[in-house]
Amino acid sequence: MQQNYRQACWAASGITVLLTLWRVVIAPQVAKHTGTYSALLAVTAVALVGILVWCGLKREDLREVRGIPATVITIATLFTGALLTVSSLFTTVRWLLWRELPYPQKALLTATDKFFIGGLIVCGLLGGIFFVCLAAKWRQIQSVVRGFFPLMALFPIFWSWFRLLRYETSHVSAVGTYRSLLDLGVLVAEMLFLMAFARFASNVQEKPPRFFVGLSLCTGLLCMSGVLTRFAMFCSQEGAAFEESALILAPDIGFAVLAFALAFGQAFASEQEPPLEEEPEPENDDQPRAPLELEDVINDILRQNY
Repeated sequence: MQQNYRQACWAASGITVLLTLWRVVIAPQVAKHTGTYSALLAVTAVALVGILVWCGLKREDLREVRGIPATVITIATLFTGALLTVSSLFTTVRWLLWRELPYPQKALLTATDKFFIGGLIVCGLLGGIFFVCLAAKWRQIQSVVRGFFPLMALFPIFWSWFRLLRYETSHVSAVGTYRSLLDLGVLVAEMLFLMAFARFASNVQEKPPRFFVGLSLCTGLLCMSGVLTRFAMFCSQEGAAFEESALILAPDIGFAVLAFALAFGQAFASEQEPPLEEEPEPENDDQPRAPLELEDVINDILRQNY
């Protein structure tokens, strides 16, 4: 199965480059309502489904990652935590000190807006701390293993949930849903990835995961494409196209790197390493048992009667 993972990893990397170049070319046209967007959406959807199928639909045991792949995953986890923490702090400073709100809001309209932005900040800070602590733990044991911080692993999921809520209440009215479908896909894929990552890191899932590697590759593809497109629009001074991709935030860079690192780590982990979840060997009832001594039989009879 690891051979499929490796092939899917390289294929997903190539598809990411091609789709990103395509999106960068047509992004200014889409922003000006002159370009075709449907073909890019269709090809992207087919690519995501193909990656999931390529990685396999049956459940596969995840392997412990050591050596250089473990170091790369640890650095990516630390990088993600730092970006999420700094981004949340920056949003806090903008809101409380500079009286600026996250795009596209200009003013707080209801208490719900305050709740969504406050939840985004708090969960972002706690989620960033989770990634930093997890990276420190993996660095300490020099291996990527499971079973740490099961409660803290929920905060990145809540953070992505608040992002989706803000999209539904703010971004939909500012940016056309059709033109932001790829960025909406980033939010959805990221939430699914964070849910899978929480089960991976905390080891709360009883059965081996079914789509962990494939979902990581799909998340990496969408996040990396969104981040690179936004950066390209910023460098090219395409203001309208840059506003179209305003859903992309700095932490998405970290999630793109982390998702690819986890997928490549599982694909290139040593095949000699045992799976992370090992089922205990069942006892063999057919093995001969030692005969009971007469003294044991007498003691059993006495215990039952008295």
